[in-house]
Amino acid sequence: PRVMDVVYGNRHDLSIMRMLVGDGWDVTNEWLDMSRRVLSPIAGDVPESLSSIYEKGGSILFEGAQGALLDITYGTYPYVTSSNTVASYVGVGAGFPVSKIDEVIGVAKLYVTRVGAGPFPTEIAGGLSEKMRSKGGEYGSTTGRPRRVGWLDLVALKYAVSLNEPGKLRLVLTKADVLTGLGDLKAAVAYSVDGKESSNFIDAMLGKSVKPVYESFDPIPEVDWGSVTKGGWDVAPRQLRKFVDFVQDYLKVEVAEVSVGPQRGMNVELR
Repeated sequence: PRVMDVVYGNRHDLSIMRMLVGDGWDVTNEWLDMSRRVLSPIAGDVPESLSSIYEKGGSILFEGAQGALLDITYGTYPYVTSSNTVASYVGVGAGFPVSKIDEVIGVAKLYVTRVGAGPFPTEIAGGLSEKMRSKGGEYGSTTGRPRRVGWLDLVALKYAVSLNEPGKLRLVLTKADVLTGLGDLKAAVAYSVDGKESSNFIDAMLGKSVKPVYESFDPIPEVDWGSVTKGGWDVAPRQLRKFVDFVQDYLKVEVAEVSVGPQRGMNVELR
């Protein structure tokens, strides 16, 4: 809607803008004219377009960015982004009823990363973190800043699942290849809070002193992941399959695919 205001010159907005910029109006108006030329070919009634596609039986794909725990309402506030990132807000942002969305695909790494400050119960320090960071290329895409890394936190992931249409949700788990050569693997299945066990992620969000309760798994051996991609899930390392089965059972959500390499197409379907 706000793009349309620029294209069609919403009088109310323009009058306020003219009052605010004062002597800079000529420059502002020039910018608005340029914006209209650029935006006019691509501006339109998005809700109407989506509704038309849906009614004709067409396919619609929405793609979100940033993780559920960065959601401004349900994330680890104040260490969040400026908007809502959970699946149900697609309806708000696109003007499309969330009730008409048939499937949600959630994407999660088989370990955890975080940029900057914020709660991170399973964070790893020292040489192991450097190895994991290097293997996974865990550096900020813009700044190159090293990301914090840690073991898979199933308590946090289960919370994220609960926010993202769990009845329609399937998961894609990524970066399985990064876990090779790290020794025994771990996944947090609960937290210890003041000596008591908790499976509530809110304890971590509230800044309480939480210690992860881990389940350990056998190391995943180095293999030819290209062969796994071609051969399917049955030829994936037994240790990886056991790890993914545990994740699936814990979350009570189907895992649809596991990615085993950085190249496109290096995904393995489980079914």
